[in-house]
Amino acid sequence: YKNLKIVALGAVNSGREVVKYDEEMKNRIAEIEVQLMPEKELEKILINGEIFLNIKFDNGIKTEIVKFSNGLASVCHAIALYLCESKDIYTTVQGESVHFNKKDLEDSIIRYMEESSDSIKEKFDKALKQKKGKYKNAELIFKVLAKFPPEGATHSQLISEIKNIRSDYPPSNLTKNLISLQSEEKGAILMEDTSSGKYLFSEPLYRPFSIALLKDKAGDDDFIKNSLQTVIGKLAYNLIVKELEKKYKIM
Repeated sequence: YKNLKIVALGAVNSGREVVKYDEEMKNRIAEIEVQLMPEKELEKILINGEIFLNIKFDNGIKTEIVKFSNGLASVCHAIALYLCESKDIYTTVQGESVHFNKKDLEDSIIRYMEESSDSIKEKFDKALKQKKGKYKNAELIFKVLAKFPPEGATHSQLISEIKNIRSDYPPSNLTKNLISLQSEEKGAILMEDTSSGKYLFSEPLYRPFSIALLKDKAGDDDFIKNSLQTVIGKLAYNLIVKELEKKYKIM
């Protein structure tokens, strides 16, 4: 079997996690890491779509899609696909270009969120469920992590923010729960970027849902800074958050 090769793909932090190989196999397996896509590459996907399909995104639309995608090409493709499907575009447009505006984008993101809502609800349900304890660990972590940029935050940054809410919160609790919230048992809502040492939401939708779930009761919510984030935040709240707030008595 001299020509036999196997390529194993997996969305995890290391190649070892994909195949769970024994120590004696470490010199026989090559690990190739695929980083999250830079914003320029995600934007190029949309630019190519404009060229080949004869469509045009209005000012700022590409930037909004790239931000929402948070480094994931699959999300970028999905939003662009929903935009095209909303205007029955499946092949190159003949004649004058078809334009997409902010309302078209909002409708596409609403569709994306609605189709994802059941699985997200299940994941947050797993994450927030815990045995009785002094601290609501997942709630605290999501609340502070949502304040940071999509690229995430380090352990020290997170514990510093948490102590502004609960000054007695032990760093060991954070360490333990940052690990558990990456597991499937807890919904795998978080992931660690080993190259930067930062923890972040594993899917771009988890951040706005966390913001909506743990919104400031005074109303100074991160998701009301612009119109698109308002749409995301309100939909997140209506689809999932109201139910979870009641179930887990979110503070």
